[in-house]
Amino acid sequence: MMVFRIDLRASAFRSVLGFTLGHWRRQPWRLSLIMGAFLLSTLADVLTPLYSGRLVDAVASSAGADEVAWHAAMTAFSILMALALAAVVLRNAAFMGIVELTLKMMSDIAADAFHRVQRFSTDWHANSFAGSTVRKITRGMWALDLLNDTILIALLPSFVMLVGSTLLLGWFWPMMGLVVAIGSVLFIAVTGMLSLGYVAPAARLANSWDTRLGGALADAVSCNAVVKGFGAEAREEARLARVVAKWRLRTGRTWVRGTFNGTLRSQIAIVQQEPILFHRSLAENIAYARPGATQAEIEHAAKLASAHDFIADLPKGYGTLVGERGVKLSGGERQRVAIARAFLADARILILDEATSSLDSASEVLIQKAMERLMVGRTTLVIAHRLSTVRALDRLLVFDRGRIIEEGSHDELIRLNGGIYRRLFERQALELTKGLVA
Repeated sequence: MMVFRIDLRASAFRSVLGFTLGHWRRQPWRLSLIMGAFLLSTLADVLTPLYSGRLVDAVASSAGADEVAWHAAMTAFSILMALALAAVVLRNAAFMGIVELTLKMMSDIAADAFHRVQRFSTDWHANSFAGSTVRKITRGMWALDLLNDTILIALLPSFVMLVGSTLLLGWFWPMMGLVVAIGSVLFIAVTGMLSLGYVAPAARLANSWDTRLGGALADAVSCNAVVKGFGAEAREEARLARVVAKWRLRTGRTWVRGTFNGTLRSQIAIVQQEPILFHRSLAENIAYARPGATQAEIEHAAKLASAHDFIADLPKGYGTLVGERGVKLSGGERQRVAIARAFLADARILILDEATSSLDSASEVLIQKAMERLMVGRTTLVIAHRLSTVRALDRLLVFDRGRIIEEGSHDELIRLNGGIYRRLFERQALELTKGLVA
């Protein structure tokens, strides 16, 4: 149930008004010319009915070739033409001025907002969606464009026309002028009450959900590789549909999205070289591979990936938000969360793209053992430069410039004299030996 409340002192009302006036003050001469042009063009519109009446009276009262009536008619007609020309010229000049005024204001808003956002704390950026932030800035820019048009093009000329017509009517017909004046005041009062008490709160609620919708879209799009990796397009669309449903209830609009089946991808678990995480909790990121997984299953997968210990040390544990694309975590921590996600997926096909590239040696040993268990009974594709990752695989392919130049098991390739695999293996073994000696 919506509470009807009007508060002219509300911070939102004062902030918007002060913000707009502040930008207007940056262009005083241009604003003065725009308002002057609109005032004069509206005044010409107010006077047009008066001289139209005089023209009709002159023509109606003329008798044949009455020179006085003819002169009065031509005078009224000339004034009408001058008023029409002045109204058109002044109104177009005002429109051109508004274009320049608004473009300058929108440019300033974008620059000021960027300056402000850039100086927010790292923690603020980690807890905010980039898509939502950009949406707020662009929406603010175009909202100011609409506000300028509403005030300068719609309200100002209409107000001047209303006041001028009321005064003109009151001059010739006082009682009717009084009736129009009272009716106008009541109309403005009711309109203001509805705008501030009903429209504005509803608009603020709709805007907040518009921001949430933008954040949900940005989160899913920026992590599209993960979505595709787990064949979760339908699930993401269902999640978005829930957000859209709430957004639709608050904006009165509809949006229908289609879906497609990702059956093949749902049978594949992938761990990429650059892990991509959603701006959600650690538990949600791990469980993304299998919706509905229990907390115990999530923790078990994290333990297999050597991620449980660092997660347990966090203040909120598995409920910790990782920031957009996982910026709150180190590279190794993100990698282990991605590996835990693959463990939980338990898919038939496993793809590891440099899956241990960001792990320290101790964690890598644990991951290697866990991977060996995970690979049993599954088709596993491993892309790696660190050969310790691929030694236990059944078949190794060595690529050079897109061509397969060596093929076989580790034991077979290590026996090839002058082979690239053997040379790489010896180099990495030598580097490891130097590290142990140092």
